[in-house]
Amino acid sequence: MLMISITAQAQVQLSMPDIEATVGDTVKISVYADSSLTGLGAESFVGKITYNDYYLEPVAVDFDSTLFDDAGWEGVSNTTDPEVITIAGAGDTALSGTGKLVNVHFRILKAGYGYVNFTTADTYFNESASDIPLTFDNGLIRGIDRPTFNFWFNPSVVALGDSTQTSVSGNSGPVMWSVTDTAFASISTTGMLYTKAYGSVGVIAEDTLGIRDTAYVNILGFKLSASDTTNYSGQEVSVAINTSDLSSLDVSSGSFFLQTSMENNMEVLGIDPGTIMGADATITYSVKSNGIEIAFAQSELISGGGNLLNVRIKLKDDRTFNNYTTFQNAVMNESINGMGTYFYIRSVELPALSIGYTSQSRYLVGDSLQFTVTGNTGPVTWGVSDPALADITSDGMMHSKKGGKFRVNVTDSIEAYGETGEFTFYDVVVELPDSSMLLTDTLYYPVRLTNVERSMSSILSADFTVTYNNSQVNYLGFSTSGSLMDGWSVVDNQIAANKVKLVAGNATPVTTSGDLVYLAFKVDTSIHSDINTYLSLSDVLFNEGSPNQYIDNGRVFISTKPLTPVLVSPTYGQNTIPLTTTLDWEHSVGATNYQVQLSTTSSYATTFIDTTGVLGSELDVTGLAGSTNYYWRVKAINDSGESNWSSSWYFRTQDPVPATPTMYSPADSLTNTATAMNFSWSAVTYATAYRIEVDTSEVFATPMVDSTLGSTSFSLDSLMYNTSYYWRVYASNATGESAPSATRMFTTEDGLPEIPFLDGPDINQTGLDTTVTFIWLAAADADYYQFQLASDTLFASVIKDTVTSELTVTVDSLEFGTRYFWRVRAVNTVGSSDWSTGYFSTIEQVPGIPMLVSPAHNSIDQDTSVTFSWISDSLANTFTIQLSESEDFSPVLSEKNTSDTSAAFGNLDFLTTYFWRVKASNSGGDSDWSDTLSFTTKEFINQLPIVVNPLDSVTVDEDFGELLVAKLDTVFSDPDGQPLTFEIVEFDSIITAEIRNDSLIIGSLTNLNGISSVVVKATDDFAADTYDTLTVTVTPVNDAPFIVSLPDTLSFKVGEALSFVFDTSFADVEDDLLDLTVSVTVTPGDISATIDPVTMSVIFTSPSYTGLGLITFTVEDSDGGILTANIVINVQLSTSTEFGSGIPADFTMDQNYPNPFNPTSTI
Repeated sequence: MLMISITAQAQVQLSMPDIEATVGDTVKISVYADSSLTGLGAESFVGKITYNDYYLEPVAVDFDSTLFDDAGWEGVSNTTDPEVITIAGAGDTALSGTGKLVNVHFRILKAGYGYVNFTTADTYFNESASDIPLTFDNGLIRGIDRPTFNFWFNPSVVALGDSTQTSVSGNSGPVMWSVTDTAFASISTTGMLYTKAYGSVGVIAEDTLGIRDTAYVNILGFKLSASDTTNYSGQEVSVAINTSDLSSLDVSSGSFFLQTSMENNMEVLGIDPGTIMGADATITYSVKSNGIEIAFAQSELISGGGNLLNVRIKLKDDRTFNNYTTFQNAVMNESINGMGTYFYIRSVELPALSIGYTSQSRYLVGDSLQFTVTGNTGPVTWGVSDPALADITSDGMMHSKKGGKFRVNVTDSIEAYGETGEFTFYDVVVELPDSSMLLTDTLYYPVRLTNVERSMSSILSADFTVTYNNSQVNYLGFSTSGSLMDGWSVVDNQIAANKVKLVAGNATPVTTSGDLVYLAFKVDTSIHSDINTYLSLSDVLFNEGSPNQYIDNGRVFISTKPLTPVLVSPTYGQNTIPLTTTLDWEHSVGATNYQVQLSTTSSYATTFIDTTGVLGSELDVTGLAGSTNYYWRVKAINDSGESNWSSSWYFRTQDPVPATPTMYSPADSLTNTATAMNFSWSAVTYATAYRIEVDTSEVFATPMVDSTLGSTSFSLDSLMYNTSYYWRVYASNATGESAPSATRMFTTEDGLPEIPFLDGPDINQTGLDTTVTFIWLAAADADYYQFQLASDTLFASVIKDTVTSELTVTVDSLEFGTRYFWRVRAVNTVGSSDWSTGYFSTIEQVPGIPMLVSPAHNSIDQDTSVTFSWISDSLANTFTIQLSESEDFSPVLSEKNTSDTSAAFGNLDFLTTYFWRVKASNSGGDSDWSDTLSFTTKEFINQLPIVVNPLDSVTVDEDFGELLVAKLDTVFSDPDGQPLTFEIVEFDSIITAEIRNDSLIIGSLTNLNGISSVVVKATDDFAADTYDTLTVTVTPVNDAPFIVSLPDTLSFKVGEALSFVFDTSFADVEDDLLDLTVSVTVTPGDISATIDPVTMSVIFTSPSYTGLGLITFTVEDSDGGILTANIVINVQLSTSTEFGSGIPADFTMDQNYPNPFNPTSTI
């Protein structure tokens, strides 16, 4: 086996990439040699590429920046055959390296997948597919539909002065906005369109894919608008018509149609000029069923925007509607079209007013009733349905005057109406009051008359019927003694067993309230238990109908025992009852004595008093405890039995004398207090009042303050300065007054005002103007202030000294750049406070305007690098210089800030006029700009490129590979600063040379040496060029002999001779074959080798040895280069047709494992 490394012919991959692009675009797809072609001898190329013409259309084929181009090949192509592109190229120099072979340009016709494939059989190097084996990676061009996106405006029609926001969808990445005419509108980066003039303007949107769309916006000259108007039917309303700003339109007249449904809905009362119209404005209008045509004019131009007109309309009564209202045919000066917004005119139903009042069980003449209203608009008017019966005030207070039926009503400012239900007011009340009686008593039961005086009634006759339960009581007759009918003629008539009718009359009327008559009743003998019997009045008639009356019937309680007492005093829950008091109650019918209980518990489990046999209706009680709740009740007793207990009432006895208060504030011996003092002390249990004494003497002989009050605090002002005061407090209630508290003392302040706090300028503030306003905060107790300003800390040199009651002083004409000191103190009638002091510095004086020096005004032929200089006063710290091609510096081309009086600008354009100016600055501010000077730069004269770092020479060894010689932009330079392009115009064929990324790169050619030169040309934008030459010396390097062709194995039979000729097996780059020294060794030594130098062969023999051996060739050239190669030699047995005479001594059979036909067989 050959033991040297022999490289097989490598395969070269050709590929085309996958590309994605938009339909309609032209794309470039390149054929790449992905494997290196160096040393493969690629001297020609033919290729065929197929494509799908449904998706793709070939546009061009080029060889720019390809391996063809690098090797100087001429490339040709043919795109005329359908769906086939043929490419060919050849040259004197073999291709080397990896990279692009050719560029094919396709236009994408449709969306989809356009495959671009190699025709493998027709694509090869050196006119044979086998010469350089190739593999292929086909390409794909995917066409995608051109993206689109939409954008729109909200709104899409706008008026001058409006802005409208664009909205966009379907775009790729951010959108760049622009307009077709910036005189009409501008647009922000966020798509907000701002109008400038009326007309039509296109808005252009372009996304990051370069997709653009244009939409047009109609900008009208003005916009009319009005606010929604809602009111109640029947009302008059004014609709304000407003306009956008008309200042730029020179408008003096206009017209529009206000489209709204007029018929049966509203009527026009008039149209008045708005606030932006002139005094001589004339307005005409015509009302149609579907709106109002309005025109207006005036002699002067209408300026500004705002209220144009006011349309006065009346909404029809009892009509409700919601009119969608728009402006149509809006035009100014008969030629400027406008637009309008929509609004609504609404008429809504008048509200029903809701009347409120507090209801009563009965309504009597003389009563007043307060009425309220809700849901009204504006003020209301009250009324009654019958003014003879009642009147009502403007605030809803109704006063009844006469009995009868009526309603209360109300109307608001828009005629909304409300009314109550019907009220019945009564002149008088005829009452059968609740009463009680014993079984054995005769009851004189009153028929009571009330409200006579309030109703101013006069009664001359009465007629009424009383109905009673005759099984419970018996009617005995009537009595007028002591009644209102005393002296009247009265007749009673028992009209039924349970009814009695009384008729009475008199010449003198009843004009007061009281008991009309007494009816006598006796309990029926059948009654033996407690019951209620009920009586009722009917058929009541006074004076044959007037006054009218309210009837209130009652009941009589019939008791078999004394009636339950009714308590009188102390009343329920009464407080501060003396410790000796009297319990009082009403006498109970049938009672002969009473039982009284008094307890401190509501359950009467224990009693303080429990006594019987009390003959009267009161009981004196002594020895009560203070601040205690007592409960008491009474029971009536006679021989028949006893009543129920009365209601249980309680009262609370008076409190004890309160304790002495604890003093809180001011603290004892406090000093330097204000002359206004707040005193406070603790609340004391049982105290209802407190008394405070204040005096300048601690014995309080004649206190200056002796005040009783209900709170635990007291304020006193106008105290004297620097005075000691003493104070103490008492607590008291109805029972008495406590002992005085301890005496405390405090001393008031001296009365001097507080030191003012300086509020501005701040301490050590700098950069103030030469006019300064000094501010301080108000000081307590100050009447006025003294202000001083000086230029030294000791105020030896006072600049201003003034007094003022204000909190500010302004001083002007201060010096620039100067430190000042100021102070303020407060003054009152007592004296002055200490000074408060501050200091500050004024601003530096603004520097003067610089004077420009160079370049001189209107100078010409200036270099494109210019140093500007100027002079300035000593106040300037920094300078700003501006350079522009426009005299108004719009725009500024360049601006620099410097502390020097000169500045340099370079790279100016040739033959151009420039303007420049300078301003000076310091901490005080900026000067005005200097005068503007101009100059003109010189005309451009192109200079040849120059060689700054010559290429010179380089020495390399043969087969050196690749070498970067130099970056060419460091070799060449252009005096005018123009960019240079580089190309190789000449080089010898013993090396390769190329320019890659503006770098000169040389490469070796196999086994070539000698001296070569590379000529490089540098060219500027004006086609001026220069050359430089690189000399390359390639030093020869000895190459060892190499194998041309050598078998892996040689075979011959034992006893025979094998002759192997090696005249074509080896070669050497530098030496001929005859100059090489070849030696052979064989192992094992049983095999012999004999070299014949004439025939250049080796004869191998083996007399007896059979088996494998190894032949080693050693080849040496004249320079000592050595090649060693090995061949395996196989010496085989000689075959014969004769059998030997011997008989085999034994036989063996070995396992052929595994047996493919029976893997499990075993021998």
